[in-house]
Amino acid sequence: MNDFEVTFREVIFSIGIIGLALMLGIKIADAIDNHMRDKNAVYTKAVQIDNDSLQFNYVFATDYGSTFAYGTLSAIGEAKDENVSGVMSIRRELERYTKHHRTVCQGEGKNRHCHEETYWTWDHQKTDVFSVANVLFIGKVFRFGEFPYRDYDYYKTIPCGYHLRYVYHTMPLQVSGTLFAIIDNHRMNKAEFKPGVTIDKARDAYVSVHHRLVFWIIYMILLIAGVIGFVSLENDWLEDKRY
Repeated sequence: MNDFEVTFREVIFSIGIIGLALMLGIKIADAIDNHMRDKNAVYTKAVQIDNDSLQFNYVFATDYGSTFAYGTLSAIGEAKDENVSGVMSIRRELERYTKHHRTVCQGEGKNRHCHEETYWTWDHQKTDVFSVANVLFIGKVFRFGEFPYRDYDYYKTIPCGYHLRYVYHTMPLQVSGTLFAIIDNHRMNKAEFKPGVTIDKARDAYVSVHHRLVFWIIYMILLIAGVIGFVSLENDWLEDKRY
């Protein structure tokens, strides 16, 4: 086994590599900062509306752009079927209790033997959705499909026939939270609704603040690994062979 030896010239060359890599890293980090600053500006410069219907309608009338708005989303009317009512939306999944067969093998070589096993599972058959036509948010009416909220919670399971059942998930009649949207052409674009979240927490969730630290951690790991890999090679070309 050859002894691991780091020569003086390898040390000097490695210092040069580190210096050049650090200068390159600073340029890359600055470019990332500029990119993230432009990206974050969409959120940091957005107007903030706290349950103010006049201001909320104004941003739509003027196509203001980036907007955070906190308020209560309310159903106009209610969604219902024969088993559930009093909710904003219902997602009803029909499942069938189905018998399956599979071959199970155990052992190896001459001791290997197989047998057929029977098992049952609830298999999805179809999904039905029943929703209100319109919802209200901070004094403005939206079509249900237009507003970006689809958080369904499990409600209940009801048998509906031989080896059949309905599994229900619903959305409540009202839910408070923060909407982010880019208002353009009097419509919401790139919209997302975060239930139970304040404007400040919603903005913080969008804004990236640790990208520079993450970059340098990854960059330094790669740099150190590269230097270690370099000095572990047989770098005879660095040595003076004249003597």
